Amino acid sequence: MSPRKLQNEIKQDFRADNSVWSTYRTTIVNNFATTDYQDLSDHLLREFNRKIVNLGLNEDLLFTPFDAGFRFLGVSIGGGIETNTNLLFNGQPILYNGENLIYN
Repeated sequence: MSPRKLQNEIKQDFRADNSVWSTYRTTIVNNFATTDYQDLSDHLLREFNRKIVNLGLNEDLLFTPFDAGFRFLGVSIGGGIETNTNLLFNGQPILYNGENLIYN
C-alpha cells in the first residue's frame, strides 16, 4: 500500500479502538521507515498523529516528538529518517515530547 493510500484510509477511519490504530502504526513502521522523511512528516505521520489525539487514543501510539501541527520531528520511526530541524530556538531544534515543547 502506498503512503498516500494509507493516509487516505487513516483520514476516513473514526474507530476509537487502540488495537486498530496499533495495527496502522505497525504498518507505517514496517513499510515506510526508510521512505522520504518530508513526505511522511507532512502527510502520513501528521494525519496519524492528528487522529490519535482527536480520537483520544493511547498517547503511546503517537510518533513523537511532533510540532503543534502534528508534523513528526523525531529522529526515526524505525530507521533512516533524519530529524527535521526547521524549528529552532537558540540554534537548537524545538521538539514535542507528547506533553511539552522542549529544546536542549
